[in-house]
Amino acid sequence: MTVSNLPEDYGSLLLEVKERIGAGQYQALRAVNKELIGLYRDIERLIVERQAHLIEKRYEVSGV
Repeated sequence: MTVSNLPEDYGSLLLEVKERIGAGQYQALRAVNKELIGLYRDIERLIVERQAHLIEKRYEVSGV
């Protein structure tokens, strides 16, 4: 099929497909970022809890 044999609305169809792909990629990126932010917050919570536990143990051992 040559360019001259393409349907008249082929350009608009191609543009719509490209826009939908771009929108889908953007939504996927947002979903991934949301999950990563949740993961990093959970890791932060684990670290803070562990540090607090270690500080409590030091005070218990030192008798303060």
